[in-house]
Amino acid sequence: MPISSGIAGYVVTSGKPLRIDEAYLDPRFNRAEEVGTHDRTKTILAVPIKDSTGRIIGIFGYNV
Repeated sequence: MPISSGIAGYVVTSGKPLRIDEAYLDPRFNRAEEVGTHDRTKTILAVPIKDSTGRIIGIFGYNV
């Protein structure tokens, strides 16, 4: 998966935190991860993790 795709990709490339209140309405959300499970993500919070120089080294994501 390219670094620029999906919700994580948006956060990494933009450097901005993202809150999505209804995941299934956001075109960046990958529904394939939930196929075959009884899970249904509703809300997503994703925040870039930066080092002391401001460079993004990862993201923190929380799904409800």
